[in-house]
Amino acid sequence: MNTARDYNAELSGIAARVSDYDSSLVVQGQRAKAAPLQRLSNAFLLLRYVVERGDVLPRAPLGLRILYGKIVESVGCIHMLLKSGMPGPAAQIFRGALETCIHLHVILKDPDRAVERSTLFEEYLIVQRYRRRDREGVTAEKRVLVEVEFERVRGDYHPTHPFSWAWKICPSSKSRKGIPNNPDLKELCAFIGRMDYHEQLYGHLSDASHPVPSYELWLRGPGGHMWVGPKFIDHINILARLTAAFAMDTVVRPVSYLAPPDMDPFLEFIRLFLFSDDDTDANSEPKDLAAPSPGELRGDLVIRTPAVGGMNLLRSSGDKSFEELVARLLSNLSGEQIRRCAVGARPSQRRSLIPHRPMRDRSK
Repeated sequence: MNTARDYNAELSGIAARVSDYDSSLVVQGQRAKAAPLQRLSNAFLLLRYVVERGDVLPRAPLGLRILYGKIVESVGCIHMLLKSGMPGPAAQIFRGALETCIHLHVILKDPDRAVERSTLFEEYLIVQRYRRRDREGVTAEKRVLVEVEFERVRGDYHPTHPFSWAWKICPSSKSRKGIPNNPDLKELCAFIGRMDYHEQLYGHLSDASHPVPSYELWLRGPGGHMWVGPKFIDHINILARLTAAFAMDTVVRPVSYLAPPDMDPFLEFIRLFLFSDDDTDANSEPKDLAAPSPGELRGDLVIRTPAVGGMNLLRSSGDKSFEELVARLLSNLSGEQIRRCAVGARPSQRRSLIPHRPMRDRSK
């Protein structure tokens, strides 16, 4: 009995069926999820705008530009994956992008020390090179240069385990032999006053990043069955909404720090463009907010004049702040709901800069 199989023929047939079926699902899914996908497309465009206009980001310290660039590319990847119906891989990138966003906030927490902190981030490259100095291909001359450079900066990092660029800024509350440990991500979140990033987002999305059985939740299609392929389920709504929220936090902080001439109207545009009525409870819009004190005007998010409309009275941090406004965007998503991705966002009625066009159904 001949049991030989024509693998080429089988693969060709599967490729054709999968391509047609997946394309059909993507067409239908993009139509069904047009609103959250458009929200994320707009957020990504605003991130790119800060880069492409050419007169804002070039004035920023190198470290800030590196972190901002990584976030922009990550948000772009998340958008492409969600458009393809791949929320699991998108969640994996989201988690890394959120971590990058937290490190960006560490640099910008104190505007007066942003350059100093950015330099610590930039010069951590010297530590990375020092730890790799014995690798194959590194010449003796190069090794000596790396060691000399390391001696210049070694006092800025942990003396025996230099595994974090932020050790000097935010040493851990835990220590070993009298030396504070490197800060973990939870401690960095506490440092910038955003424990919600760690408790509600980073931790609950760990199932998407690690080899654990609960990843099955990310593999389920609309019928609840586990399979691979496009899945336009509630995960799409939630990830698009969460990504847009921290993406806007990423835009506002550098713009407020760099203060371009059109900062006020640009921040007002962001507010009107992305914080529509469906993002928050209509009864909880900021009203009668106390004006920030002079000290608060030196805080994380500097909002300078009444031209910023509804954002001009937001405090720099804490109660009645921009952080609180972002939190309202996420207010109907509990930690358990985020973990299970069981709740979707309401459709947005905002105008789009670039209309989201679903893929054309070529089968018709």
